[in-house]
Amino acid sequence: MDADTTGSPHGLSSHWGRRDWLVGAGALAAGTLLAGCGRGVREGLGVVAIEDTIPSQLLRAFEQAAVAQGAAGVQLRLLGGMEPLLDHLQDWQSGRSQPPDWRAWIPFLRPKQTGPVGSVTLLSHAWLSPAVRSGWLQPWPAWPKAIAPTAQARWQPVAQANAQGQPDRAGQLWGIPYRWGTTALVYRPDKFAALGWEPRDWSDLWRPELRGKVVLLDRMRETIGLALKRLGHSYNELQPQAIAELPQTLAALHRQALVYADRDYIQPVLMGDAWVAVGWSNDLVAALSRQKTLRAIVPQSGTALWADLWVRPSRAPESVELATLWAGLPWQPNLVQDLAGWFDAAPAAWLAGDRTWTSQPIRQTVLLPDGASLDRSDFIQPLPPGSIAQYQQLWQTMRQATTT
Repeated sequence: MDADTTGSPHGLSSHWGRRDWLVGAGALAAGTLLAGCGRGVREGLGVVAIEDTIPSQLLRAFEQAAVAQGAAGVQLRLLGGMEPLLDHLQDWQSGRSQPPDWRAWIPFLRPKQTGPVGSVTLLSHAWLSPAVRSGWLQPWPAWPKAIAPTAQARWQPVAQANAQGQPDRAGQLWGIPYRWGTTALVYRPDKFAALGWEPRDWSDLWRPELRGKVVLLDRMRETIGLALKRLGHSYNELQPQAIAELPQTLAALHRQALVYADRDYIQPVLMGDAWVAVGWSNDLVAALSRQKTLRAIVPQSGTALWADLWVRPSRAPESVELATLWAGLPWQPNLVQDLAGWFDAAPAAWLAGDRTWTSQPIRQTVLLPDGASLDRSDFIQPLPPGSIAQYQQLWQTMRQATTT
């Protein structure tokens, strides 16, 4: 399954392969994983996510709420990236794995590769459409009460879809938004000092000074999308071949590229071979924290947005009440700011019309667009087959364009 038919799985370069393990960082992890064992209470909630996406504040808040309802808390499995998480969903839907007893899991020991199915699983919005079409998911019965109707309306194009996985405000609810981020530019400011300017928008990638100095994402919708955005169109343009100037714009962008990459795309900038790279905000946040020679910016004309959602696997155990509690907790006002201080992404609640986050300290560590740029940005959505064929033809022609 190719996510480029819908969007781009973000952040794959920031993870370390196909390893998986239990959360096991101190007493909180041990207490949370085994909460309720032997107490005669209801089973807890099984959650499968990617490493570094579940802060202790969320675990603690859920355990307190679950215990108050007579449940055992959360039983958490962390995977090393989106690819093994997709394998997890596919294996459970196909019945290739059988669920072992949660209580057989012991903190600090590596679990079996085919671990238990979670009642709730994290999934990139780029994979939601193919997961729905493939029958890997079951819908949520309703939005959590913590998510106001105005916020639901803002997220409906991402979270609700018809049976074919196409966005549909009247469709079923397949995912509860958890966090979001952007596609942005990362660059070496020292390389631009003599030029008297620094990148501010997508149009800067076409400047003659950057010939052979740009790292582009090896993602069809992302790269064609930024060219569309430069020309004043959406990432989700249905008829890209009808835009007369687009082929020439893409050919010129190809001549600017040093390399296309979706992993380790920051390395050429660090080494000085490239001066600027296109990348995903959660990767860039990690790089900026380690490398003071780098700077990053969200393009002013708007960019691509990505999101992670909580979904329910098709064969997941029935834990709707606890699952809804888990998915709704990150929307609680008393938790949003704590989560924001921990995330390398923005809480989903911050995309719901409340722009107070623009003055928050998180803007110094997480790449978020300002209000005007956000209004011009797009989630990369699934497109009809005819539109995808047009993108594929443009992509093939672009990659074969001469660089001389």
